[in-house]
Amino acid sequence: MKFTSVRASVLAFAALGLFEGSASASTITVLNPSFETAVLSNGADVCPISNWTCSPAADTRLGIYDFTTGQYPTYPTGAPDGTYAAYIGPDMAGGFFSQDTSAQIAANTTYALTVFGGNRADFGFTPGTISLTANGVIIASLTLSDPGEGKWAGQTLSYANGSTFLNQTLGIRLSAPAATFSGQVNFDNVSLTSNLTGTSGTFDATAVPEPATLSLLGLGLALGVGRARRASRR
Repeated sequence: MKFTSVRASVLAFAALGLFEGSASASTITVLNPSFETAVLSNGADVCPISNWTCSPAADTRLGIYDFTTGQYPTYPTGAPDGTYAAYIGPDMAGGFFSQDTSAQIAANTTYALTVFGGNRADFGFTPGTISLTANGVIIASLTLSDPGEGKWAGQTLSYANGSTFLNQTLGIRLSAPAATFSGQVNFDNVSLTSNLTGTSGTFDATAVPEPATLSLLGLGLALGVGRARRASRR
Protein backbone atom coordinates (compact mmCIF):
# COMPACT_ATOMS: atom_id res chain seq x y z
CA MET A 1 0.00 0.00 0.00
CA LYS A 2 2.81 2.36 0.95
CA PHE A 3 4.69 1.52 -2.23
CA THR A 4 1.64 2.14 -4.40
CA SER A 5 0.98 5.47 -2.73
CA VAL A 6 4.55 6.75 -3.06
CA ARG A 7 4.81 5.52 -6.66
CA ALA A 8 1.65 7.39 -7.58
CA SER A 9 3.02 10.55 -5.97
CA VAL A 10 6.32 10.30 -7.86
CA LEU A 11 4.57 9.72 -11.17
CA ALA A 12 2.26 12.63 -10.53
CA PHE A 13 5.30 14.82 -9.79
CA ALA A 14 6.95 13.74 -13.03
CA ALA A 15 3.78 14.45 -14.97
CA LEU A 16 3.58 17.91 -13.47
CA GLY A 17 7.20 18.57 -14.43
CA LEU A 18 6.59 17.49 -18.01
CA PHE A 19 3.22 19.07 -18.68
CA GLU A 20 3.05 22.16 -16.51
CA GLY A 21 1.93 25.16 -18.53
CA SER A 22 1.19 23.38 -21.79
CA ALA A 23 -1.21 25.68 -23.63
CA SER A 24 -0.68 25.78 -27.38
CA ALA A 25 0.49 28.53 -29.69
CA SER A 26 -2.03 29.24 -32.45
CA THR A 27 -1.24 30.59 -35.90
CA ILE A 28 -3.39 33.50 -37.04
CA THR A 29 -3.79 33.52 -40.81
CA VAL A 30 -2.13 36.40 -42.66
CA LEU A 31 -3.28 36.57 -46.27
CA ASN A 32 -0.61 37.06 -48.93
CA PRO A 33 2.07 37.21 -46.20
CA SER A 34 5.03 37.37 -48.59
CA PHE A 35 3.39 39.48 -51.31
CA GLU A 36 3.54 36.66 -53.85
CA THR A 37 0.08 36.83 -55.40
CA ALA A 38 1.00 39.44 -58.03
CA VAL A 39 2.58 38.66 -61.39
CA LEU A 40 5.06 41.44 -62.08
CA SER A 41 5.62 42.19 -65.75
CA ASN A 42 8.29 44.85 -65.26
CA GLY A 43 9.83 43.92 -61.92
CA ALA A 44 7.56 46.13 -59.84
CA ASP A 45 3.89 46.66 -59.16
CA VAL A 46 2.17 49.47 -57.32
CA CYS A 47 -0.93 49.29 -55.16
CA PRO A 48 -3.49 47.85 -54.90
CA ILE A 49 -1.93 44.67 -53.48
CA SER A 50 -4.03 41.57 -52.92
CA ASN A 51 -5.31 41.35 -49.30
CA TRP A 52 -3.44 44.50 -48.24
CA THR A 53 -4.68 48.08 -47.97
CA CYS A 54 -2.20 50.70 -49.15
CA SER A 55 -1.94 54.26 -47.90
CA PRO A 56 -1.73 56.33 -50.00
CA ALA A 57 -3.91 54.19 -52.23
CA ALA A 58 -2.25 55.02 -55.54
CA ASP A 59 1.39 56.04 -55.32
CA THR A 60 4.29 54.58 -57.29
CA ARG A 61 6.49 54.93 -54.23
CA LEU A 62 4.93 51.92 -52.51
CA GLY A 63 4.10 48.49 -53.81
CA ILE A 64 5.76 45.13 -54.59
CA TYR A 65 9.21 44.65 -56.08
CA ASP A 66 11.10 41.72 -57.58
CA PHE A 67 14.33 42.17 -55.68
CA THR A 68 17.53 40.58 -56.99
CA THR A 69 20.97 39.66 -55.69
CA GLY A 70 22.00 43.18 -56.68
CA GLN A 71 19.97 44.50 -53.75
CA TYR A 72 20.28 41.45 -51.47
CA PRO A 73 23.42 39.50 -52.42
CA THR A 74 22.98 36.58 -50.00
CA TYR A 75 19.42 35.77 -51.09
CA PRO A 76 19.10 33.85 -54.41
CA THR A 77 15.69 35.39 -55.16
CA GLY A 78 16.39 38.70 -53.43
CA ALA A 79 13.74 38.00 -50.78
CA PRO A 80 13.68 35.83 -47.62
CA ASP A 81 10.48 34.05 -48.65
CA GLY A 82 9.38 33.62 -52.23
CA THR A 83 10.32 36.03 -54.98
CA TYR A 84 8.75 39.39 -54.16
CA ALA A 85 8.70 41.76 -51.20
CA ALA A 86 6.97 45.04 -50.34
CA TYR A 87 8.59 48.46 -50.50
CA ILE A 88 7.83 52.01 -49.36
CA GLY A 89 9.87 54.92 -50.68
CA PRO A 90 12.11 56.58 -51.43
CA ASP A 91 11.49 60.32 -51.12
CA MET A 92 8.18 60.28 -49.33
CA ALA A 93 6.75 60.88 -45.86
CA GLY A 94 4.71 58.17 -44.25
CA GLY A 95 2.89 55.42 -46.10
CA PHE A 96 1.83 51.98 -44.90
CA PHE A 97 0.33 48.60 -45.71
CA SER A 98 -2.40 47.23 -43.46
CA GLN A 99 -4.52 44.11 -43.14
CA ASP A 100 -7.32 43.13 -40.77
CA THR A 101 -7.17 39.49 -39.76
CA SER A 102 -10.13 37.23 -39.00
CA ALA A 103 -9.09 37.11 -35.33
CA GLN A 104 -10.74 39.02 -32.52
CA ILE A 105 -8.64 40.19 -29.60
CA ALA A 106 -9.02 37.95 -26.56
CA ALA A 107 -8.26 38.39 -22.87
CA ASN A 108 -5.04 37.10 -21.30
CA THR A 109 -3.46 36.46 -24.68
CA THR A 110 -0.03 37.32 -26.05
CA TYR A 111 0.23 38.12 -29.76
CA ALA A 112 3.51 37.86 -31.66
CA LEU A 113 3.92 39.59 -35.03
CA THR A 114 7.06 38.62 -36.96
CA VAL A 115 8.14 40.51 -40.06
CA PHE A 116 11.34 40.46 -42.08
CA GLY A 117 12.79 43.92 -42.65
CA GLY A 118 15.45 44.56 -45.26
CA ASN A 119 18.30 46.93 -46.01
CA ARG A 120 18.84 47.30 -49.75
CA ALA A 121 22.50 47.30 -50.68
CA ASP A 122 21.90 50.10 -53.21
CA PHE A 123 19.84 52.32 -50.83
CA GLY A 124 20.46 53.85 -47.43
CA PHE A 125 18.63 52.06 -44.62
CA THR A 126 15.33 53.50 -43.46
CA PRO A 127 13.78 51.83 -40.39
CA GLY A 128 10.23 50.63 -40.89
CA THR A 129 7.72 50.04 -38.12
CA ILE A 130 5.48 47.00 -37.56
CA SER A 131 2.30 47.41 -35.52
CA LEU A 132 -0.71 45.55 -34.19
CA THR A 133 -4.07 47.29 -34.38
CA ALA A 134 -7.47 46.97 -32.72
CA ASN A 135 -10.29 48.03 -35.05
CA GLY A 136 -7.69 49.92 -37.07
CA VAL A 137 -6.13 51.77 -34.10
CA ILE A 138 -2.48 51.02 -33.25
CA ILE A 139 -2.07 49.30 -29.87
CA ALA A 140 1.60 48.17 -30.08
CA SER A 141 4.54 48.99 -32.33
CA LEU A 142 8.15 48.02 -32.96
CA THR A 143 10.68 49.97 -35.04
CA LEU A 144 12.82 47.53 -36.99
CA SER A 145 16.56 47.58 -36.42
CA ASP A 146 19.12 47.62 -39.23
CA PRO A 147 19.89 44.03 -40.35
CA GLY A 148 23.02 45.18 -42.17
CA GLU A 149 23.60 46.28 -45.75
CA GLY A 150 22.11 43.87 -48.26
CA LYS A 151 20.49 41.70 -45.59
CA TRP A 152 17.09 40.75 -44.23
CA ALA A 153 16.25 39.93 -40.62
CA GLY A 154 13.08 38.65 -38.98
CA GLN A 155 12.02 40.73 -35.98
CA THR A 156 9.13 40.14 -33.60
CA LEU A 157 6.70 42.47 -31.88
CA SER A 158 5.15 40.82 -28.80
CA TYR A 159 2.03 42.26 -27.21
CA ALA A 160 0.43 40.84 -24.06
CA ASN A 161 -3.23 41.75 -23.76
CA GLY A 162 -4.98 41.66 -20.41
CA SER A 163 -8.63 42.63 -20.57
CA THR A 164 -8.62 45.54 -23.05
CA PHE A 165 -9.75 45.74 -26.68
CA LEU A 166 -11.81 42.59 -26.21
CA ASN A 167 -13.54 41.25 -29.34
CA GLN A 168 -12.07 44.01 -31.49
CA THR A 169 -10.58 43.03 -34.85
CA LEU A 170 -6.85 42.32 -34.70
CA GLY A 171 -4.93 43.91 -37.53
CA ILE A 172 -1.40 44.42 -38.89
CA ARG A 173 0.27 47.62 -40.10
CA LEU A 174 3.65 47.91 -41.84
CA SER A 175 4.67 51.55 -42.07
CA ALA A 176 7.41 53.98 -43.04
CA PRO A 177 8.60 56.99 -41.00
CA ALA A 178 6.26 59.97 -40.88
CA ALA A 179 9.07 62.37 -41.74
CA THR A 180 10.41 62.53 -45.30
CA PHE A 181 13.08 59.89 -45.90
CA SER A 182 15.42 59.27 -48.82
CA GLY A 183 15.96 55.52 -48.41
CA GLN A 184 13.51 52.68 -48.80
CA VAL A 185 11.59 50.50 -46.36
CA ASN A 186 11.30 46.79 -47.29
CA PHE A 187 9.02 44.16 -45.72
CA ASP A 188 8.49 40.44 -46.30
CA ASN A 189 7.38 37.13 -44.74
CA VAL A 190 4.72 38.34 -42.28
CA SER A 191 3.44 35.92 -39.63
CA LEU A 192 1.25 36.20 -36.54
CA THR A 193 0.62 33.88 -33.58
CA SER A 194 -1.33 33.97 -30.33
CA ASN A 195 -0.58 32.32 -26.98
CA LEU A 196 -2.77 31.99 -23.92
CA THR A 197 -0.97 33.88 -21.15
CA GLY A 198 -1.00 32.58 -17.58
CA THR A 199 -0.09 34.32 -14.36
CA SER A 200 3.51 33.17 -14.67
CA GLY A 201 4.02 34.02 -18.33
CA THR A 202 3.33 32.62 -21.76
CA PHE A 203 2.82 28.88 -22.02
CA ASP A 204 4.21 26.97 -25.00
CA ALA A 205 2.91 23.48 -25.75
CA THR A 206 5.61 22.85 -28.35
CA ALA A 207 8.41 23.06 -25.77
CA VAL A 208 10.18 19.73 -25.29
CA PRO A 209 11.96 19.01 -21.98
CA GLU A 210 15.75 19.25 -22.22
CA PRO A 211 17.68 15.96 -21.82
CA ALA A 212 19.06 17.20 -18.49
CA THR A 213 15.52 17.84 -17.28
CA LEU A 214 14.43 14.36 -18.29
CA SER A 215 17.48 12.87 -16.53
CA LEU A 216 16.64 14.68 -13.30
CA LEU A 217 13.05 13.51 -13.50
CA GLY A 218 14.22 9.94 -14.07
CA LEU A 219 16.62 10.16 -11.13
CA GLY A 220 13.89 11.53 -8.88
CA LEU A 221 11.55 8.75 -9.95
CA ALA A 222 14.18 6.08 -9.28
CA LEU A 223 15.01 7.44 -5.83
CA GLY A 224 11.34 7.63 -4.93
CA VAL A 225 10.69 4.05 -6.02
CA GLY A 226 13.77 2.83 -4.13
CA ARG A 227 12.68 4.46 -0.92
CA ALA A 228 9.17 3.09 -1.31
CA ARG A 229 10.48 -0.48 -1.73
CA ARG A 230 12.70 -0.19 1.35
CA ALA A 231 9.79 1.19 3.35
CA SER A 232 7.53 -1.66 2.20
CA ARG A 233 9.96 -4.29 3.55
CA ARG A 234 9.82 -2.85 7.09
